[in-house]
Amino acid sequence: MEKVITRIDEYEGPILRPKKLPGVSFMAVEGYPDARCNKFAIDFNASDIVVNDSMVLPTSVVCQYINTLSKALSLTEPKYVAEWEGMKCYLLFTDDRKQVAIQVNYYNYFTRKYRKCQFVATSNTEPVGVKLEDEFVGIIMPVVCGEHVEYYD
Repeated sequence: MEKVITRIDEYEGPILRPKKLPGVSFMAVEGYPDARCNKFAIDFNASDIVVNDSMVLPTSVVCQYINTLSKALSLTEPKYVAEWEGMKCYLLFTDDRKQVAIQVNYYNYFTRKYRKCQFVATSNTEPVGVKLEDEFVGIIMPVVCGEHVEYYD
């Protein structure tokens, strides 16, 4: 399927707003008893999700992500929707206009659960932090989009 990128204000397709962290396999996070994660995201306040994977994400990995994100720049609101191979991503930008792609369902899950959250990133290949005030409430793995689009106000 060809990649289609549409400005968010012109997009007319359906958008999911999940109430629960998307995924079918969830693991615990060492040192964070209320956290749950799958291969693409961590929610630090998801104790209602049943752990059904015997693997545990090590504290060292989470600490590495948070250390990297301590230097992160704020991301804009979504500017584009990119669709390809059955996936939908929002394209956001850092303050210095670097493009970052996040799966729509993860972005919308966190904005629904944490209404005033802010997304931060250091690059388009490093994890994206989800902050509420000054505390990390989640981490999302970005998607490599490949195509870069123009930033607009």
